[in-house]
Amino acid sequence: MPRVTKWSELRRGWRPLAASVWGTGAGLAGLVIYNLGLFANDLQAAFGLSRTAFGAAILALTIASALSMPLVGWLIDRFDARLPAVISAAGLSLCFLALGTVTRSPTAYFLVLIVMGGVSAASTAVSYSRVIATWFERGRGLALGMTQAGIGVSSAIVPLFVARAIHDHGWQSGYLLLSAVSASSIPLVLLWLRARPANGTVSVRERVPVAEGEVTFAAARKTSTYRLLLATMALMSITFFGLVLHFVPMLHDRHVDPRTAAGMASLIGVSIILSRLMIGWLSDRVHVRWLGPIVCGLSGIACLIIASGVEPLLPFAALMLGVAVGAESDLLGFLASRYFPLRIYGRVYARLYSVFVLAAGASPAWIGWSYDQFGGYRPALVIVAALTLVMIVMFRMMPDYPDLEAEPLRHEATPDFSEPLQRSLLPAAE
Repeated sequence: MPRVTKWSELRRGWRPLAASVWGTGAGLAGLVIYNLGLFANDLQAAFGLSRTAFGAAILALTIASALSMPLVGWLIDRFDARLPAVISAAGLSLCFLALGTVTRSPTAYFLVLIVMGGVSAASTAVSYSRVIATWFERGRGLALGMTQAGIGVSSAIVPLFVARAIHDHGWQSGYLLLSAVSASSIPLVLLWLRARPANGTVSVRERVPVAEGEVTFAAARKTSTYRLLLATMALMSITFFGLVLHFVPMLHDRHVDPRTAAGMASLIGVSIILSRLMIGWLSDRVHVRWLGPIVCGLSGIACLIIASGVEPLLPFAALMLGVAVGAESDLLGFLASRYFPLRIYGRVYARLYSVFVLAAGASPAWIGWSYDQFGGYRPALVIVAALTLVMIVMFRMMPDYPDLEAEPLRHEATPDFSEPLQRSLLPAAE
């Protein structure tokens, strides 16, 4: 059997990789959070959507998405990722269409965003990373990083066109543009988003801390590895994500010029995109027991720089925060695929991702509460810097995962539908 290399994986799997990059960029994570804020002023003028209602609707969307993730994970494990991804892309497109055509009250806006969060959950990396993990092993980290980078590229480009559409043709046209962008991924996903080829040999190792024949999701989530991974990723999300959203206000408190602050904030965005590629590339070469502590250590240093207020070092702090935020999503998918078998990957990743999203939603809230309570950001920064030490210890506790140089295993192309139903329980029953 020919030796599988990273380049041979890329030659074989570039089509699903391209579909995944486009799909994540045109999905929920790539389009919603980075574009909805562009409509806030117009919606307030059009039908009285207050800023409180605007923020509450986004929170409701986040909760609806997190709650639907377990079902999405089960569907991906049971029936493959392509159909859920297409349905979610179509649902996201229809919700944007509804926002631009029939939404004329705060209540309607709130309801559409709840529906959007529920129906578009499979347009996130949950679906695409599952397919990527079946095509790549030796270059899996880099491939997953490229997939996640699609979100960053979308967040940098799409808002520019949406803002121009709103300015030239009104806020409804902005939603119609987003509807078209989200629908644009459907043909590519239908054509190219496929799992490993039929009867092909793919270098995919499936390991879990119990015998493979006995593995179920119910058993996997009781392992110490699953609990440690869940706790580590949740702690990273609830600390680092909020710092990014509060970064500009932190600089304002330090009397940094607004233009300078905006420039430093843009460094975070650039760093997130580049770090997803860099961390993905490194994760194929450096074990998470070393890579994780390096990322967390950089974040701790960034917090101390911001707390100290040494202005010449603030750009470096922005870059280091971007590395941390970019690394979170990369490591989540990579480690889920390394520690657990792919036959239950959808459910494992979906549960981890739902907690990750909820923690990210809570992060800006507790940092803002700390600011109100103590009259500044320094206490929150010191707390996060201290928690990075805890994260470093948690990463050092991570167990080994399979040697990538080992002989690749042979797998079937599609899920075994003859498997007894009780081996794939519904999330509610698990």
